[in-house]
Amino acid sequence: MLIRTEQPLATWTGFETHITRQDGGTFDVYSVDIADILNIGAAHGGRLRFTFANNAQQHFDYVTDSIVGLQTLVFDMKNVTGMLYYSEVGKNVQIDNIRLAPPPPGAVPEPAAWALMILGFGGVGATLRRRRALVFAAA
Repeated sequence: MLIRTEQPLATWTGFETHITRQDGGTFDVYSVDIADILNIGAAHGGRLRFTFANNAQQHFDYVTDSIVGLQTLVFDMKNVTGMLYYSEVGKNVQIDNIRLAPPPPGAVPEPAAWALMILGFGGVGATLRRRRALVFAAA
């Protein structure tokens, strides 16, 4: 990833940061964590602009709330060629943990764990069946 800070656009008073691949290829953006620059729960705003492989663009304006700490913005954007982050002068927002893929799915038990679970359920079933047979014999 290439991250660079430039002068603001004429329509925005602040700074902008571009995030692109060095080879110009596409990438997926799943989520971004943001917080006010001092991490004290101040309301600071910004804008994220995604540019896609077909040159379409999508903007997201946001304002951090009074929660201290990072807040996660989930996007799940596919085939992104660039992400542009704007920050207002004097109302800076820190950006962190840019996730370029969704989180991995939950763990799948290994075959040995499956075998132990099946044996355990079988043992419980056999015990219950044996108890039922003993109850009928006693009656």
